[in-house]
Amino acid sequence: MYPEIIRIGNWPITSFGLVAALSCAIGFWLIRARAVKYDIDVYEIENLCFLGVMFGLIGARLWYYFDLRDYYSQNPTEMLYFFRPGLTSFGGLVGGFITILIWVQRKKYHFLSIMDTIAPPAVLCLAFSRLGCLMYGCCFGLPVNNNEIWSVFLHSAHRYPTQIYDLVITATMVSMVWIVEKVIKKSALLPLGIPFSWSLFAYGSGRFISEFWRYNEPNDYVHLLSYYFSYAQVYAMGMMIFGLLGVFIFTYRRKN
Repeated sequence: MYPEIIRIGNWPITSFGLVAALSCAIGFWLIRARAVKYDIDVYEIENLCFLGVMFGLIGARLWYYFDLRDYYSQNPTEMLYFFRPGLTSFGGLVGGFITILIWVQRKKYHFLSIMDTIAPPAVLCLAFSRLGCLMYGCCFGLPVNNNEIWSVFLHSAHRYPTQIYDLVITATMVSMVWIVEKVIKKSALLPLGIPFSWSLFAYGSGRFISEFWRYNEPNDYVHLLSYYFSYAQVYAMGMMIFGLLGVFIFTYRRKN
């Protein structure tokens, strides 16, 4: 683990923060490129990205408080320690999504055009931020029975590299948007709504699968369909269902 890269005075530069910042920079560059394709003002989309990141971080922090509500209900003053680690990706997605909804209403842009522009780079950005999780030592996997060559040593045990599982699955699936646009569509855009829907499905799939090997506390599971799923898997299933429905609906509309 390399949780802290460097310290400037009392301010630590963490590995997760550095990787997340680099991922956001790449995401901004990809979003700008897609904005040109969708004939969206680049200046406007940059402002939206800034707002999305800001309120996404707020949403990620609030969701983290909700996940640990039993602890913070007993220690409410610790919620004021904003610079302590603690973010959740689902909260970030919700915060960013609500920001986009409000922004689209105010700016009178087409909602699906904006989501098709932003969603694939945003999901790819989240996927690569898992490298920061691995370096920081969070979001780790269950211990492995033997010291397999593909395990990672975190928190005094050899564990499944669930951060890498999530990264590879999500990044591979969401990259299909660019592959289809470049190879099959010859740089043409996919039908409206499909990049957004597929991005939902891609992120949900990566999180759902990787959760089978990820460490969770016993109270982080829910009994559903004769099986115990983590709460993250339940959220991920919702994203997968809505994503697939969107792909089918928008494909059907295009054909008709």
